[in-house]
Amino acid sequence: MQCVLLFAQKEANIWYFGDSAGLNFNNNPPTVLTNSMMRAEEGSSSISDRNGNLLFYSNGITVWNKNHQIMTNGTGLLGHPSSTHSCLVIKYPGKDSMYIIFTSGDFRSSNGVCYSIIDMKLSGQLGAVTTKNIKLVNVSAEKIAAISHANQRDIWVAIPAYDTDSIYTFLVTPNGVGDAVKNTTGSALKGTNIGQIKFSNDASKLAFTNKTNNAVVISEFNNSFTSSKALAIVVLSVQVEKKPSV
Repeated sequence: MQCVLLFAQKEANIWYFGDSAGLNFNNNPPTVLTNSMMRAEEGSSSISDRNGNLLFYSNGITVWNKNHQIMTNGTGLLGHPSSTHSCLVIKYPGKDSMYIIFTSGDFRSSNGVCYSIIDMKLSGQLGAVTTKNIKLVNVSAEKIAAISHANQRDIWVAIPAYDTDSIYTFLVTPNGVGDAVKNTTGSALKGTNIGQIKFSNDASKLAFTNKTNNAVVISEFNNSFTSSKALAIVVLSVQVEKKPSV
């Protein structure tokens, strides 16, 4: 379940994940939800309005609306059941009714990492996918992370590339998803892509796991840069797990 720190109110209060599982954090303590139509082996995302009312949820392949029906044009997204971050949802900066879903195929998949756009004003306020599967990265490493820009409007999205030591960062503004900014980490993602990628709460660090190298890559991140800058990430350390001797 992808829940990123981009929302100031109750947009992340309802979670749908796993095999028809769900939790409602509008209640204290949270209550179990059993009305999901989704089966998500790994990555999933859900989004609510500022009052905590469900808008839609997805496993990166299909999108369901608040009535648990398949959203208009909401099938055929290029996530994958076995992708760690099969999808991630952000609000479209400056467009109150619109959202962007980033999807990731399974590692080494030619589906790569794509984005699709949802407009919640369509289909009787139930939403519709208006743009689908715009490719950003050709080969997936199953990892996507997002964090607010320092201007509190725009959003940075970070996507490691498979079989390289590159992380691509994209600045999402009211004009759309910006051009890729390529950053290097010195730790190539190869073989298995088990594990997570995560920004720190203050947006100053970005960390991800590299199972093949038994490493955690920790980078400094400057979220005040703009898309015209050449570098947004500076690697602080590559921490390698030492296997115990037999």
